[in-house]
Amino acid sequence: MRSELSRISSLLEKYIVSNELILKTMQENITDIKNQIANIKLTNERSHSAMQVKMESLESDLKKLKISSKFAPITLENELILGEQIIQEIQQRKNREKNIVLVGLPEQIASTPEDRLSKDEAKVQFNNNVPLLCNFDSN
Repeated sequence: MRSELSRISSLLEKYIVSNELILKTMQENITDIKNQIANIKLTNERSHSAMQVKMESLESDLKKLKISSKFAPITLENELILGEQIIQEIQQRKNREKNIVLVGLPEQIASTPEDRLSKDEAKVQFNNNVPLLCNFDSN
């Protein structure tokens, strides 16, 4: 019976030591988890602050856009006008790409391009000493 008691006592001591080790490990793990949670909270607060600043900046930009859009609302008509203006600009550039520069010839004051052209041609024909600068592309 004594041997039985001593065996039970030994098992009980082993059980207590084992439980103390498990409890110590659990306490260390809990401390680590608390530290990790604290770090996550800190990171979350910093991210939240940064997002708050970014959101305020975006709201400010949105207000500016709303204000500017009140002055020039984007409508289908405005987009068509803008597209037409762009096409006209491209056509004008295409028309002017082979122009020549006449140095020493005064600018003609006429209401239409045809009048200016005819006056320029007449001036060049009667005044042969006007130097010409030309860009003859091989394109």
